[in-house]
Formats: sequence, C-alpha cells, structure tokens
Amino acid sequence: MEFLDNYDGIGLNTGSDLFEDRLHIPGNVVGVTYRTHSDWNEDIPRNLDLTGVTAEQFDEFLAELCKSPFVRIDHKTDTGFYDVEPQGHLYLEMRDGTIVELRLFEGGYVGCRNLGWVFVKMPGELFELVLGACQ
Repeated sequence: MEFLDNYDGIGLNTGSDLFEDRLHIPGNVVGVTYRTHSDWNEDIPRNLDLTGVTAEQFDEFLAELCKSPFVRIDHKTDTGFYDVEPQGHLYLEMRDGTIVELRLFEGGYVGCRNLGWVFVKMPGELFELVLGACQ
C-alpha cells in the first residue's frame, strides 16, 4: 500500500493530518509500551512499559509529532534507511482498544505502519528522549 499526495482528498502535510485528524491519537492514549528494535526484528513479542518519559513529556512529543511535516524518503538513494540504528517501536493503546504502532528512526523520523517511505520528520530533544527510552 502506498499513500499518494491528496489521494481522494486525503493529504499528508503535517503529522496532524494522520495522527490527529484520522487516528485521533492526542488525548486518547491510555497506555504506551515499546519493543526494542532487536526484539522487533527477531519477532520476539516482548513489549515493555515506556519509562524514562513522563506522561507530560509524551503528550508534548505527540503535540510536536502533529506539528511536524511529512517527508518522503527516496528509496533509490537511501537504500539503507530501514537499517539505520537506533530504532524504536512504540505501541499506543487507544481508549477504544486499538493499538497504533509508531516506528522511530535516528534523525527524527517517525513512521506509521503501511506508510512505506513516508515519515514525519520531527526535530529535537523530545524525539531523542522517546527514542532513547525505547532502547
């Protein structure tokens, strides 16, 4: 599956277009766990509670995620993008019981399952704090 720019009126300009407007993440997260990249890569189902990040810091992380722009990674020139370390895998449990998986890549990139080569590019310390807590 590949998202196309403004396909059927659905645009992905900032994180808000997906994470807030469609997935309704801010204000609806009731639990956050993570899986290390090595566990994820080996398909070891060992999710851990996200510690080292306060609830307030995580809410700020989500707010920054919603404000940050979407970018497309060129899979022809950045062939090793998915191999970069460190990576983290967040699992957000929503009020309705659904789980949203976010994949964090060094450099401030946040992906969501099935987006392929399209990521939110987040700046700064909050991203680094959350990525560090996923190690």
